[in-house]
Amino acid sequence: MVAVVQATAGTAMSAADVRSALAAGRIVHGLDDEVIDALGQKLADATFGGETLVARGTPPVAGEDGRIEGVAPPGTQAGMPREDGSIDYRERLFLIGVSVGTELGRIVPPTAGTPGTDVNGGAVPAKSGKPTTIRIGAGAKVQGASVLATRAGVLLRTARTLDVVPLFTHGGDVDYSSGNLHTDGSLAVQGDVREGFVTTASGDVQVQGAVTDGTVHAGGSVEIGGCVIGRHAVVHADGDVACRHATSAAIEAGGTVTIADQATHCHIRAAVVKVVERHGVLLGGETRARDRITVRNAGSPGGAETLLVVGDVLAEATKSVRATGAARLDEHAQQRHGSGTDLHSDDAANAERRKLRLHQREALAKACVEIQGTIHPGVRVVFGERSWTCNTARHGLRLRWDAASETITEENIR
Repeated sequence: MVAVVQATAGTAMSAADVRSALAAGRIVHGLDDEVIDALGQKLADATFGGETLVARGTPPVAGEDGRIEGVAPPGTQAGMPREDGSIDYRERLFLIGVSVGTELGRIVPPTAGTPGTDVNGGAVPAKSGKPTTIRIGAGAKVQGASVLATRAGVLLRTARTLDVVPLFTHGGDVDYSSGNLHTDGSLAVQGDVREGFVTTASGDVQVQGAVTDGTVHAGGSVEIGGCVIGRHAVVHADGDVACRHATSAAIEAGGTVTIADQATHCHIRAAVVKVVERHGVLLGGETRARDRITVRNAGSPGGAETLLVVGDVLAEATKSVRATGAARLDEHAQQRHGSGTDLHSDDAANAERRKLRLHQREALAKACVEIQGTIHPGVRVVFGERSWTCNTARHGLRLRWDAASETITEENIR
């Protein structure tokens, strides 16, 4: 893909000689005439020696992966316009109803990419894109290039699935009058999820009230109109989680956790964590994100201990331990039954550890902590095995990982 001319002291030459040498070497594509002319001027000095890159091939352009277009994005909207032009902030399109035959999206096939050309004029093949990996669920079907709903219900869209699932609406609190609620589909709770009660849905969950020491599990996303409060309050979603504020709760999401006001002494884990609206305070507790934590204010003037961790791959580490542990148990079982098969569990464990370290390096490369307002003393930020502690109040700060020096770098954003 590149051609380099090497020259040693000897006979004086010219740009024409360089071009003749390139032609003899079948270098015909990507020639840089300005560089060649400049090299010819240097070669007029018989004592000149050195090397110069004189041609670059055209790299191939990889094809785009397949996708499904036209699907309503997961998560909530800021509000919906009314006919009079005002905004209804209670209508946020968290649960999107569809009828049989509704087009949910259109399948866009992968592209083949554009071949490149090397410096000899030869074709360099491009890597083709991959078909979309989004799974079409039982409530939808593919017809031509369209994905159509096969039943009435609620749209379920995650990074892995496109489906239409049933919607169950519970018209009050989840408490002793209803008992725990479990549904295959999406669930709308018009009240609160009370202490000790559990709400589970394979799709999305919308709670108009609060979660007070209760538990919510969702295969999709969760939207809570009020707060998540209590040491025994748990919210877990494979998709996103959004709530007004949280206190002493455990919140985990496969996507983004968005808290509209403040989170106090919570344990939060997600790919992305956002606490930027209203007061935008993240105070105390432990917040872990794979990619990014963005808050308006972190910690408190009183110096409350607040831990922020990015590049977090603890969930992957847990899966790795389970996988290698299962391999070891399987090996021991075979040994007990006299099998001579060796699963090389130690090699598998080492391979898993190497894979995990690589994953963490990749996560750290794009990890970021951004404080838009004030970060107070007592806040500790961790990237991998390195930590940074705030000793004096700072304003407008972005922290990133520098892979070359393996240090945490600071950037003022005001």
